[in-house]
Amino acid sequence: MKKLFTIILLTFCSISLRAEESVMATDLQESKSPTVATIKSAILPGWGQYYVESYFKSALFFGAEATFIYLIIDNHSKYTSARDEYEAAKANGEDSFLISRLESTMNAHHNNRDQTAFYMLGIHVLSAIDAYVGAHLFEFDVTDEIKLGHCPNQFGYPSLFLTIQF
Repeated sequence: MKKLFTIILLTFCSISLRAEESVMATDLQESKSPTVATIKSAILPGWGQYYVESYFKSALFFGAEATFIYLIIDNHSKYTSARDEYEAAKANGEDSFLISRLESTMNAHHNNRDQTAFYMLGIHVLSAIDAYVGAHLFEFDVTDEIKLGHCPNQFGYPSLFLTIQF
């Protein structure tokens, strides 16, 4: 399972690097397509953020996705071992307290796995929305022409100031 996950991860990374190289070579303008960003982010969270050059967000979304995949696999393995213990105890005629405890443990791991899958789906949706907005705002100028700040005035009390540069 770990080998399969590693192969899939390396495949996505190599596809991403090849796609970025071809985009850089053919597309000389500085605009990013929101559709492409959304599709990339829906395939692999963080890929759309990488496309719109939000590298920190890309790492965060990819890390969250990797964490949720690990938690799903871990909870599923705990669920299957708890299910096997539950079925063995039920077949051996163990006492009802032990069987109910094993059943509640099995159900807890099952619920944790399913809940983590919903969280992972939420990361996919949030990543796609963020990549879409990031692609739309890629050309937005974020220079410091308008500044709002605070400093002490002549009497030592805090005061606000607004600076507009043309």
